[in-house]
Amino acid sequence: MEPRKRRPLAIDKAPGKELIPLIVNKKSFDDLFTFYKGRVDWHEYPLIHDMFYTFGLFEDLFDVLPNDNETIGIFLEFALEIAEKETDERFISASFLVLDCCQTASKEWIPSDDTARRIANLKPRIEKLKKVNNLVGFWDQIIKICSRNKNFSRM
Repeated sequence: MEPRKRRPLAIDKAPGKELIPLIVNKKSFDDLFTFYKGRVDWHEYPLIHDMFYTFGLFEDLFDVLPNDNETIGIFLEFALEIAEKETDERFISASFLVLDCCQTASKEWIPSDDTARRIANLKPRIEKLKKVNNLVGFWDQIIKICSRNKNFSRM
C-alpha cells in the first residue's frame, strides 16, 4: 500500500525560500530584509495557522540558521534594526523576528550591553501597542532571554 501524501502546508508555499541559503551564508541585512518584507507582505501576522499546525512566519529560516553566538548576534542586530524602523501595524512581525533570533540562541548566549539597551529602548513602543494580540507575550519571552545579561534589569 502506498503511503498517503500530505497536502502542502501554508509554510511550504511561503515566498522567499530561495533567499534562505543567501541569508545564512552571506549574513546580509539586505537579504534578510527582503525575506522579511516578502513574508510580511504575504502573511501579515507572524503566526500561520494551517489546520492543526501553527508555524512561525520565519520558521524555515530559523530551522537552518546556526545558533552560534556570532551568528545570533549579527541577526539579532538586523532584527532590532527592522523592529526600530517598522510601522506600528507591522511591529508585531518585527517583534516575532527578534524573538526567533533570541530563541535560536544557545542557552549560553548573553546579549551584549548594547543589544540589551536597544531592546530596553523599545519598551515605550511595546507599552503603546500592548493591546496588539500576542505582542506582550512575545516581548515577555525576549525579556526573559535578555535578562541573562546582568545589566539588563538596570536599563
